[in-house]
Amino acid sequence: MSSFGIRVFRTDAGAMCLKGITRYAATDFAVQEISLQNGTAASLVAPQASANRDLSAQPQKQDADKSAWYLGCLYKENLSSSRAVELLWNTLRQFSSKKEAGAAVQFAGHKDRRAITCQHVRLASRDIVPPSIRKQRLSRLNKTLATQGSRIELGPLQRVPASFRLRKGEIAGNRFHILIRGVESDSESDMSTAAIAERLVEQLMERGFVNYYGEQRFGGGVRNGAAMGLCLLKGQWRTSADLLMQSYAQDGTDSSMAQALAAYQSRDYLAAVKAIPEGFAPQRSLCMHLMQRPGDFRGAWMRLPARFRSLTLDSYASLVWNRVASHRLDEMGQEAVEGDLVYDAHPSAHLSMPCSSVRRLTRQEAAAAPVDRLVDVVLSLPSPNVTLPANRTADFYRSTLAEDGVSLAAFGVRGTDASYRPLLVRPSDMKMEHIGTYDDGFGTASFHLSEAGRGLYDALQARLVEAGVDKGSFLPACGGSGGGGDDGAPLPEPVAERFLAVMQRITMCSVQSGVYLSQRLRWTQGRSDGEGDGHGAAGSERQVPAGDVYRVSFSLPAGAYATVLLRELWKGTHRSFS
Repeated sequence: MSSFGIRVFRTDAGAMCLKGITRYAATDFAVQEISLQNGTAASLVAPQASANRDLSAQPQKQDADKSAWYLGCLYKENLSSSRAVELLWNTLRQFSSKKEAGAAVQFAGHKDRRAITCQHVRLASRDIVPPSIRKQRLSRLNKTLATQGSRIELGPLQRVPASFRLRKGEIAGNRFHILIRGVESDSESDMSTAAIAERLVEQLMERGFVNYYGEQRFGGGVRNGAAMGLCLLKGQWRTSADLLMQSYAQDGTDSSMAQALAAYQSRDYLAAVKAIPEGFAPQRSLCMHLMQRPGDFRGAWMRLPARFRSLTLDSYASLVWNRVASHRLDEMGQEAVEGDLVYDAHPSAHLSMPCSSVRRLTRQEAAAAPVDRLVDVVLSLPSPNVTLPANRTADFYRSTLAEDGVSLAAFGVRGTDASYRPLLVRPSDMKMEHIGTYDDGFGTASFHLSEAGRGLYDALQARLVEAGVDKGSFLPACGGSGGGGDDGAPLPEPVAERFLAVMQRITMCSVQSGVYLSQRLRWTQGRSDGEGDGHGAAGSERQVPAGDVYRVSFSLPAGAYATVLLRELWKGTHRSFS
């Protein structure tokens, strides 16, 4: 992460450190969007469902008013938000509608791709098919997606006023539930793994962590959107186009894009268009424009969706912010100093305040409570009319931009007002639970539930019974005379993986109705071990990580990155499956 300006830790470095593995399966990483309107986490909810009601479709009368707007929860597995919205729209839209997915379906932000996520979406009744058809179409779509380990669900729709909008970034935050496998101590301390985990949680809750933009903001590797954004600011249209076409083509993740890149570089744009696979709309749009007007790279970029162009510019602005944040803490210490910027109101009001409402700390204010005030300090994002700190941070800001050959004035093309980002962020309601331990071995690995894990397992069993699901067929017997681990015997690997996956899924399905819960649980029934859980087509061929499995849960405000928080736990010594 250091290549993206991410360097500084807030928790004790070296003395307390864990190591582990994240994203072994897509279901290991669960994200729920928290609504700005009522502060609740998005989930597939049916609070007033009756026992015999089909909850995967809404009553016909709900769509009687074709001018109505509805808010629903989009559940996705192993898909990016933009791809999930595109699939949802193509599946549910009326054939008469000519709208693009981006215009027809509103959502407030992008969620992790390799994860299971719930987020709110807004759509118009007139644009989508009646409820009786939605269930059939989604079922057909999910049969196709199952071969890719992916899934989409649309929860019950709630009517909202026409004036209601879901705008970029307008959420209260996100709730995370993350499984970390193979967890062990990697520190100089003699403390146990559990004790270190507990202490790190305490420090994060108390001190917070640096509010860096996470690696996914930039794309990573050759997919670095920051480089494209810088080229756009400097008017280097052809170079930015080259970088876009190199995305995914030079890292070995997609052979079709490698073929498309070769055709693009030879200026055979028709062959490039034919080679570009589904899901690469920006690259396709760029090559189609060059087919019609060769050499017009500026026009090709202007043809791309404004939201995509904005993301590349935001990516470079985020890189600048990360660099400035690290310099501020490295060179001026981890306490508030004279000239630092703070919001001109209490931090809890940040979301509802104008972005330009900031002021500089006086010497007296900084000296009064320097440590406490650091959580109020904000740093500016590049903009022509932004307010800079009245200290050495401003000098570094200008010199960083000058080294890249741009200035604050160049950011006028972003078309945004001055905006600011808190230097630190504190997680809320954070806890880290030991679920169980995997034995060493391959093919015969068994999972020993911890006390907390046993409680979660028993709770799941109870919910299965309540939902009318045969728990014996869903979580089969695993040793001894008891079923599903009731006798305390360890769980065999297939059962353990199913338990962990369903535990994560149920978090996203907070419902009271037994029928609705039963439908959601059957997503995993009948599948081969690991199939559809993000393990890949041959999930059983990959060795499950041995050692302790922990589940860390926490909430973060909008714009904060869970991967940056997790970085504080292991100080860089971890593996993440891609």
